[in-house]
Amino acid sequence: MPTARSGGGCATYNGRIYVSGGELQNDRLHATFRALEAYEPATNRWIILPSMPAALHGNAVAFIGNRLHTVSGKPEGGGLPDLAGKGTAAHDVLEIPANFGTY
Repeated sequence: MPTARSGGGCATYNGRIYVSGGELQNDRLHATFRALEAYEPATNRWIILPSMPAALHGNAVAFIGNRLHTVSGKPEGGGLPDLAGKGTAAHDVLEIPANFGTY
């Protein structure tokens, strides 16, 4: 996986596994990611896609047709207090072409 993370959302579509968002926590950093990547088991390769509109972890992800819906989540790393009450209002829709190539 190009971006090591925990707490990301995942869904499958057209033979690929999509992983979005997530977080990293260590002694020096609590961060969330905008990363969106797809794993293609048939070729054993990862594809890096354009980033999500917002960095989130703990987000739920699902496909409806070729549209990836990412909902909920939190912009702060886990264990940190909610800033400005922005916890579960996010809902972004990203269109994924059925035969997209490598970005």
